[in-house]
Amino acid sequence: MDSQELFSKVIDKYNKEYKYHHEWKPLTNIRLQKLCFLVYVEELLCGNKDNVKKINFYTWTYGPVEPEIYSQYSIFKKVINLPLIPAYKFKYNEKLDATINSILQRTGDLTDQMLIDAQADKNALWNEMYNLSKNTTNLVQVDKVLQYYKDPKNYDTLFCTNTTSMLSQPE
Repeated sequence: MDSQELFSKVIDKYNKEYKYHHEWKPLTNIRLQKLCFLVYVEELLCGNKDNVKKINFYTWTYGPVEPEIYSQYSIFKKVINLPLIPAYKFKYNEKLDATINSILQRTGDLTDQMLIDAQADKNALWNEMYNLSKNTTNLVQVDKVLQYYKDPKNYDTLFCTNTTSMLSQPE
């Protein structure tokens, strides 16, 4: 799977199944980036590293961003209503679909700012990957992400609450 596929599937799922929930927030470009990073982390933690190996997030001031996708979706000034490439063009993946559903269900009532704070909260991982003093961007390192978020208390910070990874959910 590449970035286009992941982002298209998240947009499609969000807009078809979740955007009309009264407490849900509009799908902005920054929200899209944060949601896709959560799916990325969950896939890594569930041992699906091959699913996300072609996706590259970079450390930006407000958290992980996939720059090419961010740029492409900047054409939507406020709300993203459609993926640039329809999700049906990609092969269906049941496990990925379940991961996307899980992430969307756990983040629906979180604001964009809450998602930013959770992913760029200047924790040990973020300080290591993002050099604040030089304001540089770096590729998010998969091994460091895995190591950091395997710890349940670090994982919980992604959702601004005490949650449970799909790792601990029964099949």
